[in-house]
Amino acid sequence: MKLCTRKICFDILNTADVTSNHERIIDKHKNFTDLNSRDKAFVKVLILTFFRWNRSIEKIINKYSKKKSEKKIINILRIAVTQILFMRTADYSAVNISVSLSKKFGSSVSRFVNAILRQVCRDKQEILKSLKREENIPDWIFKNWKKNFSSNSAVKFAHQSLKEPFLDIKVKKEFFKKKNWSKLLNGKPLFGELIRKNNSGLIEELPFFSAGYWWIQSAASTIPVTIIENYFKKGSPKVLEIGSAPGGKTLQLCENNFDVTAVEISKKRAVKLKENLSRTKFNVKLINEDFNKWKSRQKYDCVLIDAPCSGSGVINKQPDILYFKRKLNLENLISRQEKLLKKSLRFLRKNGLLVYSVCSLISEESKDIIYKILENNKDFSLLKLDGKLINNIQVKIIDGMIYSTPTCYQNKGGMDGFFVSCIIKGEKN
Repeated sequence: MKLCTRKICFDILNTADVTSNHERIIDKHKNFTDLNSRDKAFVKVLILTFFRWNRSIEKIINKYSKKKSEKKIINILRIAVTQILFMRTADYSAVNISVSLSKKFGSSVSRFVNAILRQVCRDKQEILKSLKREENIPDWIFKNWKKNFSSNSAVKFAHQSLKEPFLDIKVKKEFFKKKNWSKLLNGKPLFGELIRKNNSGLIEELPFFSAGYWWIQSAASTIPVTIIENYFKKGSPKVLEIGSAPGGKTLQLCENNFDVTAVEISKKRAVKLKENLSRTKFNVKLINEDFNKWKSRQKYDCVLIDAPCSGSGVINKQPDILYFKRKLNLENLISRQEKLLKKSLRFLRKNGLLVYSVCSLISEESKDIIYKILENNKDFSLLKLDGKLINNIQVKIIDGMIYSTPTCYQNKGGMDGFFVSCIIKGEKN
């Protein structure tokens, strides 16, 4: 089975240039679905680990290889070096299986692969000590981090972003104090009703999953609803949520008894949202439609936007951006974000609250877009956020806007890069 999993990884890397979505690349492999859960997890970890460290790995391969090789041979080396340096695979196993993979290309190729990998094994500790983690972060992201935070912060963000992510679980409030969730889920408490655990095994097999007592939700993504909960301390406000699936924030809104209308453009993601709602026994008005084409005269007390963005704050979970070496079309993303914001303002009642969030720390799609919207819409103003509105969790608050960064709660594994800002219509009562 070891050779089979590496062969699948080899095939995946050979086709990785045709798409920028690792889930699609992995899931569409004809033999991946036949693997057991453990081997599926191994394939995903290996591919994602390579994506995270690919620039360092390329440098290492180029250092030891004195000749230019075809892509398939390089991919065998990539798979092996990833395991030798960044995974718990035994060195001899990584070398032997990779040599076996290379034999189909001839004895000279297998000798070449064997020689390079044995040199990497020999120099392993020296290589690990000399690694510059920040070299794996695209310049356009790293420079923006430096500009908006500091050089030291940018380096720390890079280091944290290359680590394998944890799994955050949000337990329903009504059940949180009734059970020892840290023990049940084999995790540790973070804040609120969040339990953090290692991201391994099948989620569906964890205790009380089918009972709907909890759901998967990153710690950072709980912040927007926490703000809404504290802002509207009484009553059951009407909330319009834009970009709802897979549903973490939607479920969090529901457990606060808010009247939720959820708009989701993706049919596939809407199905996932429906499954999560059914499992947790919550109900919302779900609209599976493009928000920009959706028409309604309804006004809402609150609009929550989870805008499409670069995803630069969740590199550890979605490292595609590190491998497909291109700068995203930020102009297009920013245009879409502006369009969502402008239309969303129409649905707010007087004194209504708009909460804008993106999983990015890039200034153009965070603070800059908020200032631009406010400049062009004088009937709206910035609600300056403070610690009380977010239950004093550990995040950066700059000019009344929230930045969750990879170094927040660093001793517990860090947080996603996440930005939240709030706009109110008219004057707050």
